[in-house]
Amino acid sequence: MPNAFDRELLHVRQQLAALLPERAQLEAKIAWLQSEAARLEHLTTSASDSERDSLADIITAVIERGGVTAGFTDSCRRVLQAAGRPLRANEVVTVLHHSGFSIHRYVDPLSTTTTVLYRLSGRGEVHVSKSNEGWPLFAWIRTENKPSDRAGRARKSARR
Repeated sequence: MPNAFDRELLHVRQQLAALLPERAQLEAKIAWLQSEAARLEHLTTSASDSERDSLADIITAVIERGGVTAGFTDSCRRVLQAAGRPLRANEVVTVLHHSGFSIHRYVDPLSTTTTVLYRLSGRGEVHVSKSNEGWPLFAWIRTENKPSDRAGRARKSARR
């Protein structure tokens, strides 16, 4: 016949066995919440004090302006137009992704974005500068799409 200590040990072991799965669930939930907090902190905090808008503000502005399109180049344009400040290529990728653009269909989204941004720079739509750390910054400079600009591009395409 078990004594009081044996009964108490059995009771404690049963309680422990019931709590261990809860502990694993809590640890998993805590880890998920920590990663979500880090992701949201990245979106809501500007990279430096001189930058006016966080990525969350830019994402909101893109969505309010009609969101992104199916086209990669046009979606990059919309992000830069909504930004109101120069963006690094990786920030453009982040905004595209969180604005609903299917960025994952590209093998290397950052490389694709950088190429598109430099092409827009070559067309005179984007200004490229350097950050304090030496990273390229891309800023929208064209304020309107003039009919004469479109006609000039159409003439260039026809000559090719």
